[in-house]
Amino acid sequence: MTVSSAGTHTAGPRLLLVDSDAGLRFAVGDYFRRVGVLVDEAGSACEADAWLARGVYDAVVTDLRLSAAEEAEGLALARRIRVVAPETVVCILTVPREPRLMQAADAVATVTLIRPRKLADLAQVVFALLHDRAASGFTSTGAHS
Repeated sequence: MTVSSAGTHTAGPRLLLVDSDAGLRFAVGDYFRRVGVLVDEAGSACEADAWLARGVYDAVVTDLRLSAAEEAEGLALARRIRVVAPETVVCILTVPREPRLMQAADAVATVTLIRPRKLADLAQVVFALLHDRAASGFTSTGAHS
């Protein structure tokens, strides 16, 4: 588990970033921290569950595939988040492999985004969803982008 700047601060939005690729977590986490987001990082669904047990996040960005053993571990994580924190924005990142998984991700995530993606684009989508949630309450859009 990677400890981040989130600690006990409450100044900016809180983001949980979940991806098995440490390099990608570093790059995305660093980008969000630079724009004022408090970021915690998890390399697996198990680590993400441990972070989620500690508190509520404004947003969770997760890869659909978190391990070679499970093709849609990120999807199962998103479903658990919907149960315990339905107001949390959930962004699932994936490559368009299988229509069945894409449809399932769309049904549970706030948004499903196709990889690769520029960090600025990812941040823009997350901030727009956080703004929309704050303005009008949470609604799952289930949209690809």
